[in-house]
Amino acid sequence: MAGAGTPTPNFPTSLDVPETFNSTDQRSTIILSAWLTKFWAAIVALETVIGVTASAVNTTFRFKLSGVADGDKAVSKTGTETLTNKTLTAPAISSPTGLVKGDVGLGSVDNTADSAKPVSTAQQTALNLKANLASPSFTGTVTSAGAVNEAKGADIASATTTDIGAATGNYVNVTGTTTITGLGTVAAGTRRVVTFTGVLTLTYNATSLILPSAASIITAAGDTAEFKSLIS
Repeated sequence: MAGAGTPTPNFPTSLDVPETFNSTDQRSTIILSAWLTKFWAAIVALETVIGVTASAVNTTFRFKLSGVADGDKAVSKTGTETLTNKTLTAPAISSPTGLVKGDVGLGSVDNTADSAKPVSTAQQTALNLKANLASPSFTGTVTSAGAVNEAKGADIASATTTDIGAATGNYVNVTGTTTITGLGTVAAGTRRVVTFTGVLTLTYNATSLILPSAASIITAAGDTAEFKSLIS
């Protein structure tokens, strides 16, 4: 509404626009030219009422003629859309920037070296139940489903005390002919299979060398005996 002293724009009350326009028809061209002249005069008059310049109206008018103005679009031509809460259909991302592992559901993935990765509690509990390959120690009853192949240790020279407890294998050869009165000290239950390569005497001793019938034994080359430690 125009106030006191405010000029009132002179809008055309009727525009004689032909229903069809023929660019070769001189009358159509004259009528359209007159219509555009009246329309532009109304725009210029509107400037004095609402303070909008004719050039601004012209710019806006041209945008509207081509569709929705760029600034009114959901995403402008020069705008940047984020990936927040967006659903991508068959995306092809090349050299992405700004993405973090959590954006693609890989929040628990990292570049930790395999040797530095933690072991879960359940895994560690299971590992604690395993015996070491080197010098394993077992508790309870040990059951073997197959044959147990015992390694042969290094030969041991016969001596007064022939320490078969320190043998490097469960099966050893004892060389020489020196009389033996003891076989050393080792944990109770330790077992050794011994082959004598020469003739020697095993002297019975109720403490260090208990023999069958409580009697000494003279070996022959190739004799084999099994000894088991009773006390450590």
